[in-house]
Amino acid sequence: MSALEYDDSSSLHLFSLSSLGNLLNDPDVEGAQLDFDELGSVGASAEKDIKLYFNPSLHSAGIVCGNSKSASNTFIKRIIKSHLRLADARVLILHTDNENPIPTACPLASDFADQGCKTYISPRRPFSISQLYANSGSPSNGLVESLSFKEEDISIKHVLQFFTPDPYITASLTNSREKNRVSSTITHILSQISEPFDLVRFNELIGEEKWDEEGETHVAIRQTLLTSLISALAGTEFEEDGRGAIKFSAVTLIDLTDPILHALRVDTVLMDMVLTAFLSQTAKSPKLIALNNSHEYLGFGSSFERSIAHLSSDRHTKRMSLLLSTPDPSSITQEAWNALDYVACTGAASSAWSEMLRRHLSVQEKFASSNSLDIGSFGPGEVCIIPARGFNVPKDYGENSPWCTRIAAQELNRTTTLLSKRVVDTNTTADNVQGPKGAWKGLPWAQIAQPFVPRRSDPPENLLPPASPPFISAPARSPSPPLKHTSTSKVQVDNSTQAMPPSMNLDAFPVPFRPLVSGILILSSGKLDTLVDYLELRTQVGNNRVVKAMGWGSFTQLVREAAAAGYVDHLVRKGFDRVRLRKDPFAGPGWNGTTGLSNAQASRSPPPVPIDPMWYPSNYQKLMTAVVSLNRGVVHTRINFEDVRSLIGKKAEIKKMGWATFTSWVDAAQDKGYIRTGGSESKWIILLPFNRNT
Repeated sequence: MSALEYDDSSSLHLFSLSSLGNLLNDPDVEGAQLDFDELGSVGASAEKDIKLYFNPSLHSAGIVCGNSKSASNTFIKRIIKSHLRLADARVLILHTDNENPIPTACPLASDFADQGCKTYISPRRPFSISQLYANSGSPSNGLVESLSFKEEDISIKHVLQFFTPDPYITASLTNSREKNRVSSTITHILSQISEPFDLVRFNELIGEEKWDEEGETHVAIRQTLLTSLISALAGTEFEEDGRGAIKFSAVTLIDLTDPILHALRVDTVLMDMVLTAFLSQTAKSPKLIALNNSHEYLGFGSSFERSIAHLSSDRHTKRMSLLLSTPDPSSITQEAWNALDYVACTGAASSAWSEMLRRHLSVQEKFASSNSLDIGSFGPGEVCIIPARGFNVPKDYGENSPWCTRIAAQELNRTTTLLSKRVVDTNTTADNVQGPKGAWKGLPWAQIAQPFVPRRSDPPENLLPPASPPFISAPARSPSPPLKHTSTSKVQVDNSTQAMPPSMNLDAFPVPFRPLVSGILILSSGKLDTLVDYLELRTQVGNNRVVKAMGWGSFTQLVREAAAAGYVDHLVRKGFDRVRLRKDPFAGPGWNGTTGLSNAQASRSPPPVPIDPMWYPSNYQKLMTAVVSLNRGVVHTRINFEDVRSLIGKKAEIKKMGWATFTSWVDAAQDKGYIRTGGSESKWIILLPFNRNT
């Protein structure tokens, strides 16, 4: 049997022009063929087994063209199986299927279930995708986890890429100045954080910045995604069960099919993070990286594409091979071509592939007139294998030389029929290769902005021992955009509709804390001392406008103040962020402004009922809401006059309520005995005790 043979009885011929030594990541291997038995057939001749043979005298990438994904998947499967014959070999398969109207599970997950293939999906864990693998019937369906990392394994570089607006996403931030401001602000924040990355500190600094509405949405949704990436079980006994941060088995599949990740273009950053972790954890192992449907995420200029381009320079020293599968040749950049060992492409009959193959087909001119092997014509969509880069043609070139060196001088038309024997000049440059056009294929921004709550199952409660006194920490998350946008006129909580324990009176809490307490009670079904998720609580309370209308700078500040007051416990462990209402929220340091008692003297009984702005006449309620919010409902406490004015809003809003100016409104409230004002250079306002007889 010659060095390279093919079976012409099948309707689809599969060859690879990569050397056997390169395939096995061992330059000393001198074999001429690999016989893949019991791997199934390809094409119409289902009874016949197709065998792959590798030519050890050539060192260029093999391109496999076919008209169906099943043929491409078969080729990928065989390359992976050959790679797994090496000791301690590792295979990483990256996959998305966002452009498919009905996404499907990657078939390679079940193909390599017997090798312990582990599958990771989007950190958002889309229900439709998780169900695809759960219903696949393969032994690996119990090994499907949400992608997560240890906090210390997340680099500053990737965090910066995560938040920096993608230049191709014009719908993300419409204002170029805002794009630059977001980028510079995130860079400034990260410059204050030393490695290893500290998510708690990062989110704290994010909360201290001021964003406009567009920038806030951009940052919040990415902040939520980043937080969901942190493994709550990393470093615990449960990590051994495979529920912690990502670990790579013999075959690891990463399926990031998720319209939100794809629309935001953060899927490419996640791919790059996975690649970094894979190279780090498998430094001494022979590696194969398979990029399936690469056109969906190997975008020109992305962080992942730059990493792939860098690997092309030293991939052999790292004992690594790259395989790419795509129906879109325009998505393969020049840098990617330089790094690849194998390309599996479907739709070979398209003119796009014909042009791409011409640009990457080259052979020395003196061999162009040599006799070529008459293999007949290929039918539409059938296959021909050619090298992606230049040949190292053997010196003893002749009639007995491998078939691939003789057929390489021929070009393909759009039906992949052999037409001529002329040499094609393919000295392409980066300018000749068309990268992705960056077209926005995402959802409407309003739909993208909808929040999500990671549906990862909660770990056992013994991971978080009770904290007493309260464990007070900066939050590990910042709010994501809420499902509902509550107006500022509805800040007050309707007590009649909320689930309350019989002994708990929401009115016992200061007004500014009531929405937070109510949200905790709703999520915990009215149970005290029950942990609720920080993100779910943030969504329940409302967006930043609602929080600021209550007098808080941010939701972060609200939770921090509630913890300092002793009403709640805020617990953060390795990205695991929970809040709970204490069993006796009035036992510890708390709100005691009306009693004048110190923390040590504070009574264990609830404080007197605080002032509710709804008690005042309707034309004073907005003013009193601002005053009560700023002084936390504590009487005889000075607050800045201008702060109240800022919270009220513009002059037009004041006039709508029947007042000529803000000052006349305040003076009228003082005449009524609701407040008192003073100060010359810096005016202040004091809330007076409410008199129902006024």
